[in-house]
Amino acid sequence: MAKHLPPRSRESRADNQSYRKLRKHLNSLPVAFPRTILGAELRILRRLFSPEEARLALAMDHHPRTAVEIASRLPPDHSESATGIESRLRTMAGNGAILRRTTGEDTFALLPFIVGMFEFQSERLTPEFVKDSTDYMKQGFAFEYLTTAKPQTRIIPVDQALPQTNKIAAYDEFEQLIRAAEGHIAVARCVCRITADMNGKPCRHTERRELCLALNDFADTAVREGWGRSLTVAEALECAHQSLGEGLVLQTSNELHPHFICACCSDCCGLLAMLKAVPRPVEHTATNYQAELIADACVACGVCVSSCPMDAMRFQSTRDKLSLVDIAQERCIGCGVCTVVCPIAAVRLVPRAVEVVPPSTSEELHQEIAQERPNTTRKLRLVLQVLINKVFGRYSA
Repeated sequence: MAKHLPPRSRESRADNQSYRKLRKHLNSLPVAFPRTILGAELRILRRLFSPEEARLALAMDHHPRTAVEIASRLPPDHSESATGIESRLRTMAGNGAILRRTTGEDTFALLPFIVGMFEFQSERLTPEFVKDSTDYMKQGFAFEYLTTAKPQTRIIPVDQALPQTNKIAAYDEFEQLIRAAEGHIAVARCVCRITADMNGKPCRHTERRELCLALNDFADTAVREGWGRSLTVAEALECAHQSLGEGLVLQTSNELHPHFICACCSDCCGLLAMLKAVPRPVEHTATNYQAELIADACVACGVCVSSCPMDAMRFQSTRDKLSLVDIAQERCIGCGVCTVVCPIAAVRLVPRAVEVVPPSTSEELHQEIAQERPNTTRKLRLVLQVLINKVFGRYSA
């Protein structure tokens, strides 16, 4: 298994320029790759790409292309043969730096940092890469990710908590998503929990590490590149049900035929941690449900309050000093964890007023993201909201 490249202490001026050009090029994609003051993003690129690979990546974008097509986009003075270029592209895909698809003729595409390059490192993590990635998310990428007009991921609610009607869309039921991917399902180790282990903060919700499901051609990629193993439909369903039983949140790519189903918690998952840090998580994720309290049944035991991954459940004192549970809907992401842990079924999920229908494909999702890139004003507003809540009390309006 290839290892991450160490940052070069004495790289040539041309190599250094190649990484800076690649950073700028990645930043032009639908899910941007912003610059930070301390340069963690350049250290990440140096670990994932050799200088030659960085120059080759400049001829790629988020659209899947064959090696011949990529070769035609290279500068005229590029001397490598098409066969050599394809071999190099396959090596890059094996290192998790780019995506290789094998539906028909092999095609290759650039990946966003999240969800993409970071997750593809689950079998290749080093302490140095973990530190660079953590720094990058804190120093700039988190605000870029949260301020995209169309979220990359969406929440899949707990199935038994859904209203018992025939109006539930297939894209909101994880069992249907898994069954639809029959023959193309894999399970991979959770990169977020491995990162937490390396940081000395192991997950409090589960001891499992192999619990992230890859679907469709992402499953084929996971098996081919050695960072996942094939599962049957029954095995995948068992894995997902076990995750729900442990109080984990199911997240998937925001498309009709998703490529993954992650089992997340706000302790380890970078995506949930980013959501939890903002005052109104519901504005930064795609969800079709929200929790509703059955007030007459609630005994204010507090189990849901301590279990909610977004701190949306809270105690509220009444005039007679009794504590009742209140739900902050601006923080509720409709995952249904509260319905799993409630011992008396006093919480249920109900549909939100407006249904969010996901894009059909990854290409359509990226097109929608690209149509309205986050501007500086939007990002600064979110930074200010987070700072105000840190200073004056978490999640204040």
